[in-house]
Amino acid sequence: MKTKLHADRIAYAILLVLAGIAFIVAFRFPRVAEAHSGPGSFPLALSVLLALLAIAGWFTRAPAADPASVADTTKNKYRMPLLAGMTALYLLLVLFLGFISSTALLGMGALLVLGYAHPVRALAFGFMAAYALYIIFGTMMNVNLPQGWIG
Repeated sequence: MKTKLHADRIAYAILLVLAGIAFIVAFRFPRVAEAHSGPGSFPLALSVLLALLAIAGWFTRAPAADPASVADTTKNKYRMPLLAGMTALYLLLVLFLGFISSTALLGMGALLVLGYAHPVRALAFGFMAAYALYIIFGTMMNVNLPQGWIG
């Protein structure tokens, strides 16, 4: 097993501080007296989850590096810029294509960039994830999502 780097500890400490800030900000959201949850409930839950992950990361040990994966990193050095570019393109296209279509394309593209070899299955997964997000945010939470030309 490889020991944690000092930079890893600093990153987990920063995440813990950010979780604390998000927790405080979530309590400043307005609350409805007779409702069991309000607009701050979701950010509050995410801040607690982030804090738990930061604490777990602080106390776990990093796995040993596999020599094959170290050699593989030079081949995949464009993954992160591609994912960032796809996310930026998604933000531009979501208004024209709509939430479901653009989210499905983003999901498919992300899976293909990360090495998944079946584009049709990736698109199917993208549509399933897009519809699940639409049901959660568009239907259950009543968030207005972009309709676009396609929908």
